[in-house]
Amino acid sequence: GEEVMGSVPIRWGVVATGGIAEKFCEACAYEAERTGRSELYAVASRNTAKAEAFAASHGIKHAYGSYEELFADPSVDAVYIATPHNLHASLSIAALNAGKAVLCEKPVSLTAEEFYPVAETARKTGRFFMEAMWTKFNPAVNHALEWVRNGKIGTPEFIRCDFFLQAPYNPSARLFDPRLGGG
Repeated sequence: GEEVMGSVPIRWGVVATGGIAEKFCEACAYEAERTGRSELYAVASRNTAKAEAFAASHGIKHAYGSYEELFADPSVDAVYIATPHNLHASLSIAALNAGKAVLCEKPVSLTAEEFYPVAETARKTGRFFMEAMWTKFNPAVNHALEWVRNGKIGTPEFIRCDFFLQAPYNPSARLFDPRLGGG
């Protein structure tokens, strides 16, 4: 409808039930409590029992045993995609084509070529799409950028940024298997 942004909560559908989905739900619940602009409405997993358990632990009203079922729910306004990396692009496209706004965990795709159809689908459908790049909203990063813009620290000549996560080596795990976007 023609609702004014912020007048009704955004009903979120969470796609997957892993650790990062847990963190998203914590943040979304905090936002819902503070402003009332977000609602954890649905969750989907490829396993119905996992979706139901996740929904129960987060106070989510609807649980689906497939991503397609969640995308087909007309009450879902936006989806958060938290699956393994290799599924991000195809699920983003499916959600956009179903008329959903999409917040996709990083990386959106494993290659640039795989990203182009995501961007084209967002343009074609006129739906909001964003990669969940939290550093864009990090106060310390924004403060440093402000210093650069204001000339407070001079002109940067080189920037190196690293981000890592330590995990025990398991070649078939998502973090290490290149087919799943690990490496």
